[in-house]
Amino acid sequence: MSFNTVAYPLGKPGGLADVCATLPAALARAGVDVSIMLPDYRSALDGAVGKQQLGALAGSGRLLLARMPDSALPVYLFDHADLLLGDP
Repeated sequence: MSFNTVAYPLGKPGGLADVCATLPAALARAGVDVSIMLPDYRSALDGAVGKQQLGALAGSGRLLLARMPDSALPVYLFDHADLLLGDP
């Protein structure tokens, strides 16, 4: 599981988003079972493919499972208003 604050193309405030997307994709090509976890910023929600809600988190949060649009890697999106301040 690759825990990140951003991953291109679901968000890109700088070069970190490129690394957070390309490293898991490279690991997957090498045969590693890898998935990504991101906050569900608006850009992530808009870009993720095949979103489905997995369950609720404590308080008003939720956990979604989707796929990265460019690599089809699984991406878990978490939403919790107390933890997130807005898009990166």
